[in-house]
Amino acid sequence: MSKSKIEKVICPQCGKESDIRIWESLNAEMNPKEKQQLLDGTLFKFSCPCGCSTVIDASLLYHNMTKQTMVYYVSEEAAEDTEKMLNDIRQHDEFGMKDYNYRIVTSQNALREKAIILENDLDDRVVELVKFFLYAYVRDQHPEAEITEVLFFTDAEKRLIQFLGSEAMTVVIPDGFYEKNHNQYADRLAEVDKKELYIDLMWASLFLKE
Repeated sequence: MSKSKIEKVICPQCGKESDIRIWESLNAEMNPKEKQQLLDGTLFKFSCPCGCSTVIDASLLYHNMTKQTMVYYVSEEAAEDTEKMLNDIRQHDEFGMKDYNYRIVTSQNALREKAIILENDLDDRVVELVKFFLYAYVRDQHPEAEITEVLFFTDAEKRLIQFLGSEAMTVVIPDGFYEKNHNQYADRLAEVDKKELYIDLMWASLFLKE
């Protein structure tokens, strides 16, 4: 089930206090409206009547029952405790969810990305491999660019990678590139630990070095 609470927020521009709903856990099937807000990047946004918009930072558990996946967005300081909690869930299986996929992310962008990947029925491990290869290509073509974040998203049925940093760049994933990597690494992916909680570019780098 989903869980939310109402909190007070003060507009940084006009100073007016307003109520805002903060989601602590969000079930994709039970709350399709809020799921769509997560997918389009507006779930964490607060808009004041004065016209000012700001982003509210709050931890969130995203639960996709159809894909049997839970994604935890937490601060870096809370990541270790979240790891222990998830490992405990797997060990004791009190809720019948030991076979679920669990992920931990520490940025809102990464949470949204995971939700988009699930919505498009893709394997986030393969997506990270695709991101890694295109990241290497962009770094080669633009060595001066300071890239701080690499994100997968979709637009008009196109699969894209966005590079954030000193300048924003977007690359369209070539047709069939995801499928090529999926097929090429299928056997190795079947052998790796399915309990991995962090699937990101660092994971992809280590996977390719093995």
